[in-house]
Amino acid sequence: MPKPPFIEIEYPVSVETRISVGKPAVYRETGGARFIITVAAFQPGWKAQVQTWADELRDLFRSQMLSGIVETGEVSAPVFDDNNRNGNRYRVPFVSKFKFDFVK
Repeated sequence: MPKPPFIEIEYPVSVETRISVGKPAVYRETGGARFIITVAAFQPGWKAQVQTWADELRDLFRSQMLSGIVETGEVSAPVFDDNNRNGNRYRVPFVSKFKFDFVK
């Protein structure tokens, strides 16, 4: 595992819905992209730095059209919780909703 700080992105949940009839059909996938910022625990000023990084990332992924096909929506606030501590690392997650339509 890399040395902190670093960021991970996961796509832990998505749902596909058919939104047209016939063949080919239009499908819509909706879900969430989970961002996790990991920093070294107990470093001076770590919380303010992570909040700044999270705010910048949230602004980049809030209500955007990515590559003309993926639309993002709301972005949750970062979660600062003692349960996020893992040894000498602290993980701060937040989620961006997304959707995109495709034809199959």
